Amino acid sequence: LPQMITHPSYKELLSKRKGISDTAIIVSTGPSLTKQLPLLKKYANKATIFCADSSYPILAKHGIKPDYVCMLERKAITAEFFNHDFGEFDNGICFIIKSIVHPNAINYLTKKTDNFTIVSTYASFIQYLKLDYFGYFNMGFSVA
Repeated sequence: LPQMITHPSYKELLSKRKGISDTAIIVSTGPSLTKQLPLLKKYANKATIFCADSSYPILAKHGIKPDYVCMLERKAITAEFFNHDFGEFDNGICFIIKSIVHPNAINYLTKKTDNFTIVSTYASFIQYLKLDYFGYFNMGFSVA
């Protein structure tokens, strides 16, 4: 909760970044990612790139900078995707994470950047806390 209320809200993120690009590319890991990296690199500056947490280190390794990195997993192993020092590469990337991610994910992000937003799911308890300003979203079981 302290990290959520001391970082930009989901609503602030939406209003700040609304209309920046008409085209979005969603990057997730899978067998075709490696094959598509040259094409993705070619068009990276022509679209807003959203990437799954698991594809973030792969994109960094190939110099393809996403605009957003999204995480929703609760497991410690998934938090390790943020346990890298990519230096200047991380500047300007907005990390959007679900409020239930493993605490290590937040710890790793805090060491590397202030540019992250924690978003809660819509639940009765969260609604009771009156965190409407920070926004809510429901999502499925995959970050992609």
